[in-house]
Amino acid sequence: MKMRKFLVGISCAFFMVMISIGFLVEFHPMQSALEKTQLGIKTDLPILIMNNGDLASTATSGNGTFVAPYIIENLVINGTGSDHGIQIYNTNLPFIIRNCTINHTIVGGGGIRLNGVLNGQIMNNTIIYASTGIELVDSNCTSTYNNSISYANDGMEVYLSINNSIYNNSIAYSSNAGIHFFRSSNNVIKFNTINYNSFGLLFMYSDYNNITFNTLLGNTRCILEQTCAGNYYLENHCNNGIQIASFIWAYSLIGLILGICILQLLQEFKISAGNKKIEKYTN
Repeated sequence: MKMRKFLVGISCAFFMVMISIGFLVEFHPMQSALEKTQLGIKTDLPILIMNNGDLASTATSGNGTFVAPYIIENLVINGTGSDHGIQIYNTNLPFIIRNCTINHTIVGGGGIRLNGVLNGQIMNNTIIYASTGIELVDSNCTSTYNNSISYANDGMEVYLSINNSIYNNSIAYSSNAGIHFFRSSNNVIKFNTINYNSFGLLFMYSDYNNITFNTLLGNTRCILEQTCAGNYYLENHCNNGIQIASFIWAYSLIGLILGICILQLLQEFKISAGNKKIEKYTN
C-alpha cells in the first residue's frame, strides 16, 4: 500500500511539473517596446513615393535589383499628426526600409504604408503612436521582420494582400489588434511577440495563412477568426487557453498514462500474490 501511494504521488508530481512548465512557457515577462526605444528629435520629413522613379530618387543606395535593392534607412520622422511616416505606392522593384524611427502619425495614418507594392522589405524599424504601425494594402511578396510597434490602433494591417512574410516583430499596446488581416491569404506569420492588445491576431475573410510559433500574452483575446477557412496554426503560445504548446500536453499525458500503467501492474501483482497465499493455505 505504501509503495502504491508513493507511485501515485510520483505520477501526480510529474503531471503537475509538466503543467508548471507550460505556465512558465506562457507567462515569460515582456520588455516594453518603449524601454528599447530612444526617440530623437525630428530630423527627417515624411516620405511619399508614388512609383519606381520616385523610389530610385529617394533611395540612398542600391539599384533596384534583388542583389542590390534600393535602401531607405536611418530616418527619424516625427509625424506630428501627418498621415503617414513613409508611404510607397505602385512599385515592383526590390527595396528595403530599415533602421528608421517613426512616431506620432496619429491622424488616420500609418508609420509605414505600402500600397500596390511588390518585393519590399521592412526591417528593424521602431514605430510608436500611429493609427496603424505598418500597413500592407494590395501588396504582395513583401517581408516585414524585426520591427517594434507600440501604441497604435492596429499594430499591423494587412489588407487585400497575399504571399507576405511577417516574422520576429514585437507588437504591443494596440487598441484594436496586434495584426489585423482583411481579405488577405497565403501569408506566413511566425515568431512574433504580440502582447497586451485588444486582439492578438484578427483574421477577417482571410484564408490559408500559416500562423506558427507566435507568442501572444496579455491580450484581451488571443486569436479571432471571422469567416475564414484553412488557416494553419502550430505552437502559438497564448495565456488565455486558445493554444498551449503541444509538447506540454504530450509530456503531461505520458506522465498520467505511465502512472496508470504502474498502478495497474501493482494491482495485478497484489492479486497474484494474494492468490498464491490462498493457494498455500488451502494445499
